[in-house]
Amino acid sequence: NTILVDATSYSLNNLQSQTNLGGNSRGTVINATKPFNVEGSGNADDMLVPVSWAGMTFVYTGNRDTSDRFCLLSPWGTASVDIYDGALLWQSSLVVDGTGTCVSKDFPTTNATIIMSDIPILVFHDGAATGYDGFPAYPSSRESLYGPSLSTALYVTAGQQSTTVTIVNNSGDTSSLSLSANTGSNAGGLMPNGQDGGGPAVRLSAPVALGAIQQADSDGAEASVLVPEKEMSMTFGSANSAEYVVAVSTAPVNCTLYTSSGKHSSNVSVGANGVHKLSFGVAVNPGRYITGPWKMVCSRPVWAYYEEDANGDETTMFGEKQMRQYTYPAPVATSQAAEWAPGLSNRGATNFTGYLRMQVQNWTGTTWANILPPVVDQQFVSVPAAATLDIASIWSSAGGWDTSAYPPGWYRVRVVLEDPSRTTLTDSNGNAVEGFYNFTIIEPTLIITNLTYENENRTLREYETGDTIDWINVTVSPRNNTAYNTRITLDILDATLQSVGWGPDNETQSCGTLAENATCERQWNNASAGYAIPYGSAAGDYVFYWNITMDASNAQERENHTLSFILHDVETNTSSELLDTRVFRPNSTLYTFNISNPWSKNITGVNVTINCPSDGFECNDTTTGLPTRNFGQLNSSMAFVTFNVSVNSSVPSDNYLINVTLSYKNPGGEFHNLTEIAAQTLEVRFAGLLAITDNSHPPRINRSEDGSFSAFMNNTGDTPAPNAWLAYTLPSGWSVTTGALNVSTASLAVNDTYWNNLTALVGSSAGLGPRTVRLDSAADDGRKDFITYSVIVYANTTLTLTANQSVVDQGDTVLLTALLRYDNGTALSGENVSFGDETAGTDLGWNLTNSSGEAIFNYTVPGAAALGLHTLNASYAGSTTHYTNPRTNTTTIRVNQRPVITGEAVVPNLTGIGQNVTFSATITDDDAIDEARYTVVAPNGTVTTGLMTLSPPSSYSHTFTSTWLAGDYTVTITANDTDDSETTTTLNFTIIADIALLIQPMKTSYGQSEEVNITFTPATHWWNSRWPYRAEMNVTNTAENLSEYQVYVSRNLGSEAAAGKIETDCADVRFTWYNTTAQQEEPVPFFTSACALDTENNASFWVKLPFIENDTTTNLYLYYGNPNATDASNSTATFTYR
Repeated sequence: NTILVDATSYSLNNLQSQTNLGGNSRGTVINATKPFNVEGSGNADDMLVPVSWAGMTFVYTGNRDTSDRFCLLSPWGTASVDIYDGALLWQSSLVVDGTGTCVSKDFPTTNATIIMSDIPILVFHDGAATGYDGFPAYPSSRESLYGPSLSTALYVTAGQQSTTVTIVNNSGDTSSLSLSANTGSNAGGLMPNGQDGGGPAVRLSAPVALGAIQQADSDGAEASVLVPEKEMSMTFGSANSAEYVVAVSTAPVNCTLYTSSGKHSSNVSVGANGVHKLSFGVAVNPGRYITGPWKMVCSRPVWAYYEEDANGDETTMFGEKQMRQYTYPAPVATSQAAEWAPGLSNRGATNFTGYLRMQVQNWTGTTWANILPPVVDQQFVSVPAAATLDIASIWSSAGGWDTSAYPPGWYRVRVVLEDPSRTTLTDSNGNAVEGFYNFTIIEPTLIITNLTYENENRTLREYETGDTIDWINVTVSPRNNTAYNTRITLDILDATLQSVGWGPDNETQSCGTLAENATCERQWNNASAGYAIPYGSAAGDYVFYWNITMDASNAQERENHTLSFILHDVETNTSSELLDTRVFRPNSTLYTFNISNPWSKNITGVNVTINCPSDGFECNDTTTGLPTRNFGQLNSSMAFVTFNVSVNSSVPSDNYLINVTLSYKNPGGEFHNLTEIAAQTLEVRFAGLLAITDNSHPPRINRSEDGSFSAFMNNTGDTPAPNAWLAYTLPSGWSVTTGALNVSTASLAVNDTYWNNLTALVGSSAGLGPRTVRLDSAADDGRKDFITYSVIVYANTTLTLTANQSVVDQGDTVLLTALLRYDNGTALSGENVSFGDETAGTDLGWNLTNSSGEAIFNYTVPGAAALGLHTLNASYAGSTTHYTNPRTNTTTIRVNQRPVITGEAVVPNLTGIGQNVTFSATITDDDAIDEARYTVVAPNGTVTTGLMTLSPPSSYSHTFTSTWLAGDYTVTITANDTDDSETTTTLNFTIIADIALLIQPMKTSYGQSEEVNITFTPATHWWNSRWPYRAEMNVTNTAENLSEYQVYVSRNLGSEAAAGKIETDCADVRFTWYNTTAQQEEPVPFFTSACALDTENNASFWVKLPFIENDTTTNLYLYYGNPNATDASNSTATFTYR
């Protein structure tokens, strides 16, 4: 390396150093042919500034010295500089030239120090009194800034702008810092920090330009500056010994330290969220970690500093990017549109002829299928030497291709040069002369953009039973394309997504043809009659469900059932109670009615009127003395009213219903009059009865089972009761097994009792649910009594569980069938049956029984399920609606292992016509492998199958030689074991040609009824046909003639990566420079600064151009699209000079 310090030249080899370079002053210029590091001494370690850091705006805060000194130098003429202390203009129109100048002032750490120049200048800072905190200033930047280690002092400013700064460290911690205009702030305490290099690496991001430094930690007197990613380099070094070294990167990185003795140590980074830290010697600091001279070489770009062993100062290190050339004004690279190399090109010295076929193909999911007829079929062409045939004109003259008759999907245009017998021609390298370009016919997507209904206009998502839904408006809109014959179908579902059977019941309305982003609003109003919600509908959440059908077959059916409303049933929010359920006339009791409002808003006009049964009754509000109570409005709290019910001596003995009529207006504006609700039964009797007392009865009984019943009558009169009897009336289907329905006695003495005890069998055909049992008593003198009560009858159930196969493999699907029946064999439908795997201890899911009583469930055995027997169960929890009892049953299956295929590969998976391809796999099984078979489907659909060869113990392979067709092949490897278990895996390989035929449609996506056309823009020169894509960069230079100059290039390549046209790590990228003297493109060195197209759209590069003439535009080309290319990024070649 030759290093020139003004006029003095030094020749240094790798890891050699030179000290005491005397005679230096402000403005001293240091040049070199290769990257190097140069430092000052003592507290002036960081006194040198790379010329590439020249800028016009610098923003920093004041520092800890009693006076801050800024030294400024203008390499390109006389600059006029303004310096602000916060909002105060301190220095106005300061003259700065090539000799430089220094100014001093005590700038507070809470103020922004703002330096603004009319042309780029270099800036250096240190403390005027002690020399503390020296650092080369980097111009303010809108790009994210990175620092290797956060200590307790991280000073940040946005200059004259206010903003919020987001701070992320390599542990994934995130914090934010609010900055006011003209101020600075210390962000060191906002998240974990550390001293002596032990703090986390950080990234600072903001929507405005920032400046930031990390100040000296526990010892030393220096500061380190934060820089953007484009300044990160791969090689750093120093002649001084170091206590520690720290670095930051945007991705995982490993770095190695070297001394003159060889490799010293290596380390890898730790990080998250795009911030990664790497360090050496931090754990042993203080103390020397490495003796100078030394260098650090990293696997990817980093930004680094080290702490000098002699004085404990954090010292900035410069890498190859800081050593680059820089001039003003700097050349600017402007990206142009991407180019293809279209047309049928003859790159040889003689003419050739052939027959051109141009055809559209569609992707079926496994292969490309020809669409007949071809657009161009066997057209004779002749191409002169060094000429390119305009195939776009041939395509157009043949009529092109229209999309109207074809459904959405993937398509491609294929152009091939053939001989008269339709055999594809190959070039001199044996490659087929053919070209492809993919395009899509886009399917529109219909979305719901709005749904309104009348209660929603009242800010209510609520209705109640008995309401009328007056109208519902649905608005839809297509995205991506025009939708044809659009229809909207509206239905209402309950909470289980089943149709409720009322409201719009799968009613469909048409929108016709809708252009992209157009809207169609349709209203459902049942011919203006609205939709009545029946009383008795189950209350709960109901979901509007839209089913949109695309009749033109250019869109898939879509549905939306995410919007819901609440359905209330006010009657279920009422209750009542009788103080006495039996009274002896004349007498009275109290009836209390309770109501709560389930709506989110008040119901109004609430009135409750008691319904007295008949003459002889009187019913009045205990408060008002009236048979009605007017509550007015009612909020969410509960209200009640108590009525006094009086019975006079004329009322016959009987059971009477006491109920009320409730009227109100709900928040939806609908009036309701609920009659005869909240009923209670009042038993009216006269004194002196043969009073019946129910001693005992079962409250619940199962069919086909016995129940014991016991009751007695009591003579409450004042004379004996002649021929008194007590009789049961049992429900239909019940029979007496012991005892008698009717028992009697010739005379029942006063206050004496007479019993009737019996056992009854509930038959298998008896009705289910609440059943009424009645007891009557009577005597010849006319005295009598009766009572009734309910016994709930349940049915036992039977549940059988079967599996369609008893032996399965891991990953197989077993069809489980649970048959649920009543105790009399009748199928029980619509009931939930749950399934489980007792062996695995997992719940599998559930299904409802069908009309045959079958609940069918597909159980996919997990791929990692335990081998051996598994007990599966089906469970039915019973039903209080159907009055059925729970039941459980089990069955067993045996789980075997499928053959396991691992390490499957096709080598090579991308090769040329006629080349052998070997596919292989490792196949194992708990049983023995019977055979391994391959099936190859060629691009033309030809199928080849055969046995693979075993290389013990478990490697199978086959070399495939029938690769005479270019295109995509599918290989299916099928493994069978001796237990008839089977596993398949599918691989793909491609046979390609290095073609000289490329085509380019006008665009890559089309709607319905569009013409697919091909463009032809022949390039005047193309560096290498193996790279089918390129982007031109126009480099504008107005400074001077430049040699071996590095140009920074950034380009958005996200869409190219998404289309598979470029490798996501840019390994296939190449750069060329158009040599105007030689009239040809020449490859030039470049360095990939950042490329991660799987997560980021932009990629950036440094490109070294041999020569850039002044006042001209130089053409630079970025080539990509060669999947066989290996990474050619080269930092050394890019940042060295002859």
